[in-house]
Amino acid sequence: MTADTVGRERRRLHLRAPLTGLVLVLIVVFGTYYGWQAAFDGPGPNVASDGCPTPSATTTTTSPTTSAPTTAPTSAAVIAPAAAVTAVPTTTTPPPTGGPVLLPASVAVNVYNATLRKGLANNTAAELRNRGFEVLSVQNDPLEAVIVEVAQIRSATSDQPEVRLLAQHIPGAVIVPDGRANATVDLVLGEAFTALGDPALVTPVPIATPRC
Repeated sequence: MTADTVGRERRRLHLRAPLTGLVLVLIVVFGTYYGWQAAFDGPGPNVASDGCPTPSATTTTTSPTTSAPTTAPTSAAVIAPAAAVTAVPTTTTPPPTGGPVLLPASVAVNVYNATLRKGLANNTAAELRNRGFEVLSVQNDPLEAVIVEVAQIRSATSDQPEVRLLAQHIPGAVIVPDGRANATVDLVLGEAFTALGDPALVTPVPIATPRC
């Protein structure tokens, strides 16, 4: 190696050393700056933890929609307040099933007077005949019972059709089953009886088969 070559190598080394040091200084300065920013500023408001931008949180306001008023199902039963309940008169329209109903002419009635009012049984029996009932015996009560209520209806059972029909004509009557062997009924008039009920409020009583 010649003296000129050695001189050039030395000058190259002297120039490389300052450049290398300058590069290292710049790396340290930039590294310190970004580390400071990361430590005190943190990621921006729209930067997720993985570095991807995230949509900004916004408040959306939905306008209320107008819906049709809710109506109660037609199958649902609506209970009215007690003060609003009124009696609805019933009519003599036959049941919608169209089945046979018990006619007053098929009801045999004995009319008895359990009071001291003369002619009470006769007058009541005449009115029952006008309404189509078959009146058999008209007399004072054979049992001589003291009846303070409107009337008694004596019969074989309390739920037989004849009783259910006749009882609608005498509101307030008390049903007294006595287990008799036939379908006749006894109407025994008591002290509280004044007159028969309104026939327009009587509803038909269905029966399984027509009575002869």
